[in-house]
Order: sequence, then C-alpha cells, then structure tokens
Amino acid sequence: MTAGLRLLLMENALSYSAPQGGPELEQQPEALSAGLAALNPEMAAKLHELIHSICLSNPFWNDFRLLHYFDRHGFNLSLKDLHYLKSQNGVGSRIAVYHKLLNFYHAGLNLTEQQIRFIERLNPAFRDRAFKADRPGQLMLYDCLSSRRLQHKINGQRYLHLFIDRFNGYSFAIFHPERSIQIGYELLVNTIRPFYHHRQSTLSTVMCSTKTAIIRDLSVSAAAKGWGLSWQETPSSFGTVDSFHKFLLSHFFEGLRLYQTAPAYIESAFKRWLIQYNFTHSFHQRRDFLSYVEFGQCMRLTLD
Repeated sequence: MTAGLRLLLMENALSYSAPQGGPELEQQPEALSAGLAALNPEMAAKLHELIHSICLSNPFWNDFRLLHYFDRHGFNLSLKDLHYLKSQNGVGSRIAVYHKLLNFYHAGLNLTEQQIRFIERLNPAFRDRAFKADRPGQLMLYDCLSSRRLQHKINGQRYLHLFIDRFNGYSFAIFHPERSIQIGYELLVNTIRPFYHHRQSTLSTVMCSTKTAIIRDLSVSAAAKGWGLSWQETPSSFGTVDSFHKFLLSHFFEGLRLYQTAPAYIESAFKRWLIQYNFTHSFHQRRDFLSYVEFGQCMRLTLD
C-alpha cells in the first residue's frame, strides 16, 4: 500500500468508530476476498472508515459506482466484500444511510445539497423541516390534490381537499368535484374546527398551497380572520402532503384494488380509513413525520 493511498484514506475518513461487538475482518475470512482478508489491521480499519465516509458523502452512489471508486484507489473489492463492509459500518441500505444523515442533521451538522436531496427523496416531509408546531392546531397544511388515479378510481372528476396538522399528523380530507378553496374552508369550519374544539384545542394558522389544482378565493382569508384564524397562502408545495401521498394514500388505493372495492363505496371507505389512521396516534402527542421511511412504506390499514 503506497503512502499516498494511506494519506487519502486518512483524509477522506470521517471521525467514526466501528460498531462494538461486531465481527472482525480476520474472524470471518469466508466472507471476504483473499485480497481484503490480507490487509493488515491498520489498513483494514482505514478501509472501514473510508467506506463509511464515502457512502454518507455520496448517498446516491450505487454499488457499482462505489466499486469503481475503490478500484481506482487501489482496492480490488468484490461485490460481496462491499456488502460486508457496508453492513459492518452501518451503511448497508438506503434506509440506514437515511438515518445516519438524519442524525447528522439533528446533531446540528451541515449537510451537503446532495445529502439533503437524498433525505428528501426518501421522505419528502423533510422539505417542511422549517415548519414548527408545538401543539395541535397550531399549524395546518392545506392542499387540493388531483391525479389520474383519482379519476380512474372514482366515477367522474374528483379532487381531494386535504388538511394535515403539522404537530400530530391528524389528517382530514374530502373528495369533491370542485377545486375551489371554498370547499376546503367549509371542511375546516364544519368538521375540523368542531373536532379540535371538542378536544380543547384551537386552530391558529392554515397554510394553503396554491401550486396545484386549487382555485383561490380572497374572501376566505377575511372570513378566517373573523374567528381568529390566520389563513396564509404559498406558491410552494408541501413535503408533508407529498409524504402522505407516498406512504399512505397510495396504499389506500392499493387496498381498494385488493378488496375490489366498488367505485360507489370508495368515498365512504376513505372516510373510515382516514379515521383509523388518525386514531393510530395520540392527538396530544407530536408525530415524527420522518419515521415513515423506517418501513419503506406505511402499513396498509384495513378498509372494513
């Protein structure tokens, strides 16, 4: 091993300790190629550090890109070697890398643009990390969704008016043939507001995305202000809504397919399903929107 490569290993490695109690390289020669097993302990440790560093610095790299990188720097690793080393250093899957990077973020470390994009790719809710809510009803996100899937599953054009509480994740929605913001406001006043009032909670702020299919109505903001609600509009989409669509709504439609639900019963099935989803979490407890990726997808809820 050249002195230059030794220096490269040291410069690229993050400050990292190998997992305690894990199997040592020399203890499992059957899992490694002859070249990797022949490394002296010092260089083996540096290789562990470099694997950890490169996988976190370049989270979008696939195994073949990683193998090419190590080959260019003097390490002739097999795919089996790479999988072994990644697993030993806690970066054996996209989910594992996601959690490592998320821990960096929570620790106050600066993430690169590529690392941020990787986290947002796995869970779009990370885009809304600047939104703060300390109690139920403090911040509600509102969007109006439209997709071909909605049109194919439900007779006629339907839009989904969706509210999500950024504190506890409680979600309220209604299918409607119109995309006027007034429909969402009526859902807020007639359903959501009484629901929160019954639980001794008040609604403070609604942020409404105007990026999608919604039709604006300037009278809504004035009407909301009349009972102490701040109604704000933004041209941006919400990662929290995209996450709901990715981890929850898509599996609701998958459930419809599995249960062969008739179009006439889809809206009532959705209402029951959404109630079940809300009651999987305490109303007064903060929901971790970034935990959905733990399973790759949210568990499917029954439609019965």
